[in-house]
This record gives sequence, C-alpha cells and structure tokens, in this order.
Amino acid sequence: KIVNSAQYSLPQKVSNINSAISLIGLKGIKNLLYSLGTQNVLNKKYKNIEQLLAHASKTASFASYIAKEYKKYKILDDVYIGSMLHDIGKIILKNAHPGILEKIQEHCSNKEIDSHFIESITLGISHAKIGAEVSKKWNFPDMIVNQIEFHHTPLLAPVEYLEMASVTYLANELADYSADDKKQYASMEKAILEMYNLDTIEKFNALHERLNQLYHKQTEDSSG
Repeated sequence: KIVNSAQYSLPQKVSNINSAISLIGLKGIKNLLYSLGTQNVLNKKYKNIEQLLAHASKTASFASYIAKEYKKYKILDDVYIGSMLHDIGKIILKNAHPGILEKIQEHCSNKEIDSHFIESITLGISHAKIGAEVSKKWNFPDMIVNQIEFHHTPLLAPVEYLEMASVTYLANELADYSADDKKQYASMEKAILEMYNLDTIEKFNALHERLNQLYHKQTEDSSG
C-alpha cells in the first residue's frame, strides 16, 4: 500500500511484498517504521486524533508532490516522513490541554495572528517544539527532528535542513489552505514562496489545485 501511494507514483501497482521491499529500500523501511511506530504509540495513548492524522497524511503526500515538482529527489523520502510526523507535538498538546488548541486557532484566525507565536506565549512552548523534544527522546534522526521543530519557521532551521523544512512548511500550508483566503497567503513566508516561484497568489492557487487533484485521485485509487 505504501509503495502504491503518491510517495512513489509508480506507473503500475505493485502486488507483492518482495517487489515492494526492493522498491522502498533500507532507508524507506526505516522511515516506514518511524511513521507506523509513532502512529501506533499515539493511537494507543491519545484519543480523537483522526483529524490530525488525516492532515498529516495529506501534508506528507503534498510534500512528495512538491519534492518531485521541484526535482528535489534526494530529499523525497525524508520530506515525506518529516511531513507525516510534523504535528506529533500537536497531538500531545491537544490531549494534555483539551480544547485549548482549538481556542487559540479560532482566536488567531479572527484576529489574523500567527497561532504558532500565540501558542508559545500562552503555553510557554509551541507544538512544534514539543514534537521536536519528543522525537529527540525517541532517538529520531536529525532530519526528522528539524522538520518537526521548524515546520512553521523554516527560515530558522539549520542550513543543512532548510530545504527539507521549507518543503514541509509549504506542504503544511497548502494542506490547510483555502483558495479564497487571500489573508492566509499574505501571511506566509515570502522568502519561501519566492524560493519555489510562488510569488503571486495565482501561482500558489494553481499549485494548490493541482496537488488537491492528485491527492484526491490517490485517495480514490487507494480506496478502490
């Protein structure tokens, strides 16, 4: 199922485990274990996280599409797994303080304020930082830790992880984006948008529409 997903975009479906393993490779298997292991732990420990996991899956698919679109093949596997796990801190925070994330996000949406910044002020720590600290404790590799920590602030990422963090950031923004919300586009990191030649809202909307179409097709194919 993983090999037949958007991450690999194969011309035809793989139907046996041996072929799937040979296509994923050792690195792919490691990343798969990080992802599935984390989801298993979180599903057992925390409740009502289906929506967050669905967002993570969509973000990961978008990250793969972006990496391919901009020919960043070397980081394809890394941005997929980093995007899949980017919100683990939000899952922990949501269950530690029920309802508070929703209140922060609603308030920030009404006031057009950065919710990541308000989280840090209100709680003393952001969900990105919580996720990074947890992933460090679980001995995740630095490339995952840094994508989690800087998925809202990619320009603050160490230079060796800037490219990965920027793809994860962009995928996350696109997964949450509404095409009629010009304010959301205006609040995004201009340097990142320029880095991906998305310096106009028309270009951004075109990419958003294309990724949504690909994602919906992938979802239909996997359920069919």
